[in-house]
Amino acid sequence: MTITTDKETYCDMDEVAQGFAHVVPLKVCFSARPEVNTRIMEAIAKEFKVYQYVHEEDGGVPYKSAYDFFFWCNAMPDRKMNYFTLTVHHDSYHADYNRTAEECERDFQRLREWLEANFASEECEVCFEWHTEADNNAIQETAKRIYAELGHGSIWVEYRGGVGRLLYSDMHGYYFKKKGAKKYVLRLNNRAVCRIRKWEKVQAA
Repeated sequence: MTITTDKETYCDMDEVAQGFAHVVPLKVCFSARPEVNTRIMEAIAKEFKVYQYVHEEDGGVPYKSAYDFFFWCNAMPDRKMNYFTLTVHHDSYHADYNRTAEECERDFQRLREWLEANFASEECEVCFEWHTEADNNAIQETAKRIYAELGHGSIWVEYRGGVGRLLYSDMHGYYFKKKGAKKYVLRLNNRAVCRIRKWEKVQAA
């Protein structure tokens, strides 16, 4: 078994460097002959709580539960087992059952160690993929700081070639109002406000 780690394909390291995101587990990809993958997955299902490998009506793990991984493979539901993935249970529609990033990381490590201990001799390629998850609290606090540094809308800024002000209201949140505009405004989310540091401040005419 060849096991690799991918922290590039789905990771924005610039966001991580700026403190706006964390690198967290995403999914594990298995590529092998169908009979090999089937044998490995059968064993995984006995060791971990995996949703969708065995359907709920057949006694499988319920969707509304604290399962470890979400199973998917090619050509569902016919299941071409030459390739399948196990996605961490971190961002489902049922938030009460979601696992934290730290718990998902422990699940990743436990699965990796278990595979190395039990299937090292199998001809199978396994990739543990990670991705970046936004740190919404950090982004929100940075947006507040940037807005304050710009004088709560009293300083002229340049955005997309136009001069205007970064403003805020309880109804609209942050928005950019171009100089001379009477009605038109461009609403901005917290992340866009954080990028205002790259905007060039200009003097009012």
